[in-house]
Amino acid sequence: MKNTSKFIALIIAIMLSSSTFAYQLIIDGIYYNKQPHSGRICNATLSVTYRDFDYNTYSGDVVIPDITSYKDVNYEVDAIDIRAFMDCKDLTSVSLPNTIKMIHYQAFANCTALKSITIPSSVNYIGDKSFEGCTYIDTIYIDRKEPPIVESETFAGLNEHFVICVPCGSREAYAQAEGFENVIIVDCDGVGIKGIDTKTFSIYPNPATDKITLDLGDLTLDANNEVSIINNLGQIVYQTNLQSQISNISLKDFESGVYFIQIGNLRRKLIVK
Repeated sequence: MKNTSKFIALIIAIMLSSSTFAYQLIIDGIYYNKQPHSGRICNATLSVTYRDFDYNTYSGDVVIPDITSYKDVNYEVDAIDIRAFMDCKDLTSVSLPNTIKMIHYQAFANCTALKSITIPSSVNYIGDKSFEGCTYIDTIYIDRKEPPIVESETFAGLNEHFVICVPCGSREAYAQAEGFENVIIVDCDGVGIKGIDTKTFSIYPNPATDKITLDLGDLTLDANNEVSIINNLGQIVYQTNLQSQISNISLKDFESGVYFIQIGNLRRKLIVK
C-alpha cells in the first residue's frame, strides 16, 4: 500500500511538472522547445516558447538569435510557438532572426507596450490572432516580397489605425493576398525598424483634423530639410522646405486616413480624421 501511494505521488509530481513548465531548454534567458532537424549546420531546431502557463515571460528589449548552442549542440531557431510572448505587457521590442519560418497562434497576444515589430523575410506563415490585444502597435513591417500565408484573423485585435509596411513594389501583391483584405498596406523604403527613427522629430496633435505642428527636435535645420507627406498608396501629396525648427502645416485639403511624414530617411505616421 505504501509503495502504491509513493507511485501515485510520483505520477502526480510528474504531471504537475509537465503542466507547469512549457519549455525544454533555457539559453541566455530565452525559453525553447526542440525538434529533430537534418540540416548540415545544426543538429536540431528550436522554437521560442514561454516559461509557464502564467505567460508574461519576457520584458524589455528581446533579441532572438538565429543559431544558439547548448551542451556543444548547435540549434537553429526557426519558429515562434503558440503564445510564446503572450501577456508580456512590459515587452517593448523584439528582434526576430532571418531563420524564423513560422509564427504561431497568439504568439504576441496582449503585448500592450509593443509599438512596432519587424517580420523577417524568412517567415512564410503567421497564425491566427498573433497580435490580438496589441493595441499600441501602429506599424508591422514585413520584409518578405511575396506575402506570407496568414489566417483570417491574423491581424484581429489591433488598433484601427495600424498599417503594414512591405517592400517597395509589393503592395499590390499584398493587397490581393488572402487575409490582407481589411488592413492598410503601404510601400516602405528600407523596410524594417532599421533606418526609421521615430524619436528625432515630433508631430502634434496626432491624430489631427485641421493642422499639425512639426517639431524638428534634435534635427538641425539646413538646406536639406525638405518634408514630404505620403499617402497610403505611396504617393507624395504634399512637399515643402522647412523654414524653421517648428512649423505648422494645414490639413484642410487632406482626406481622412493614414499618411506618412518623411524628412530625409526619417518617417513618422500621421492620422488625419
